[in-house]
Amino acid sequence: MLSDLLESIRESEKCLFMTKTFIKAPKFHPTQWVSFVGGEGIVNSYKPDAGAWAYLIEMPLGLAPDFGRVGAETMICLDEADLWAKGFLNRVNLRAA
Repeated sequence: MLSDLLESIRESEKCLFMTKTFIKAPKFHPTQWVSFVGGEGIVNSYKPDAGAWAYLIEMPLGLAPDFGRVGAETMICLDEADLWAKGFLNRVNLRAA
């Protein structure tokens, strides 16, 4: 009787801590060219973050400044809502015209 009660408590604890979060598949894939407010770049990687996808974007290097490069100044982490496929807005604007 006591062992059944303990087993029931263990099972309920498992259920309490085993929660799943379902999110949609990522919109963008590695090596895809994307745009965002302030620039554009290539998706380097992505990972789930708080029920959505976070992307590490690598922006293209411009001309080297006089003082040289400092490091990974061309990487930025953005949420999926902040990104769109390069050229997407141009196609939307052409359809509206």
